[in-house]
Amino acid sequence: MQEKLKVFVSSVIREDELREERTTACQQIENYLNILQPICFEFTNPESIPPQHWSLEKVRECDIFVQLLDKSVTQIVAEEYKTAKTENKYRIILLNSNSARDAELDSYVNSIRNDIVYREFSSLRDFEDILERGLKAAVVKLALQPQKQPSPRDKTGETVQDLLTRIEDFRIERLGKVYSRMNPALLDERYPKAILHIVPFNACATEHTEIDLKTLEGERRFRPLYSGGWGPMIYEGNSVLQYSTLGSCVTSLVRLFSSGIVEAIKVLSSDTHDKRIHSRYEWDVASQLPEYLTLLAYHGIPPPLYIGLSFLEVQGWSMLVPPWRVGIREPVAFGENKILAKKKMDSFDDIKTPAQAARFMRPMFDLLWRKANWPGSLHFDSEGNWKDL
Repeated sequence: MQEKLKVFVSSVIREDELREERTTACQQIENYLNILQPICFEFTNPESIPPQHWSLEKVRECDIFVQLLDKSVTQIVAEEYKTAKTENKYRIILLNSNSARDAELDSYVNSIRNDIVYREFSSLRDFEDILERGLKAAVVKLALQPQKQPSPRDKTGETVQDLLTRIEDFRIERLGKVYSRMNPALLDERYPKAILHIVPFNACATEHTEIDLKTLEGERRFRPLYSGGWGPMIYEGNSVLQYSTLGSCVTSLVRLFSSGIVEAIKVLSSDTHDKRIHSRYEWDVASQLPEYLTLLAYHGIPPPLYIGLSFLEVQGWSMLVPPWRVGIREPVAFGENKILAKKKMDSFDDIKTPAQAARFMRPMFDLLWRKANWPGSLHFDSEGNWKDL
């Protein structure tokens, strides 16, 4: 299978500059014929690497460079463009024609206007149309160039892209089962769900490590998200699960496959009568994630791992914000029924504590908030550390 083309999205990361366009660009790129992979700083940057080093490295790795300009320009944004030009990347520059640009951005635009594929847009729909045409032109041009060398293969002949494709296919299949209520435990249908997937790359290889599920009896690290108690283990084929209930409905469950894949589902119930999701689920995930990872390491499951966080059945719901934080703006209702986020973890040393897990998961938590027209999670201070409300 041919690898996806990588598309780096460059822009000034400020709430008052093209926030909606940035999110739209990343989604539009990801959905473009399933042949493009977006690289968006807000959703994928690792916290262990300085932002400038990370972004320039990703510019060098990308196939297509997209830059969004609005009111201002920063040094790192200018450096990203310079690197893309030096590396001869296909470049698409989109400028908001309705904004009052500062002098520095005017000078920057004048220096690059005649050098690249440069377009101006005046509305979000205009932006989407121009970006789609630019991506189409880029894909056609790159298709005519000599093919890249194939990805390195392991001893079974499988590439990393082969494994990533299987991981994504598995995740979508599992989410479909949640949608269709194909679980032995009856999840509460009244509320949205958060689904955490931990998928070792090794689990999707032809030859992979197996866990003896019978050894999990009494294992306290294998428990549902935020559970004071849970029922007996249920063995189902090549997996085992446990769940917690409230009345006759399941509120949380966890499933472990013998290949080392973990699936944890949390029902996002509401304390109020309106459709508001309480953000406490973030700590439920962050506090339990290290336990799941420790369990996998104990059973010899090797990294790297793919960690995905999905939100299902959220359409019409919004986020619950304390009254003293609302101000003049409130979160809006979600316009889509599912929201998916993912991130790669290279080492078990990356997440050993709930605080480390919270920092790792923050881009995924933030994504749900941004979909509700809010800047990001309320549970992090200015330095990115977890805080209670």
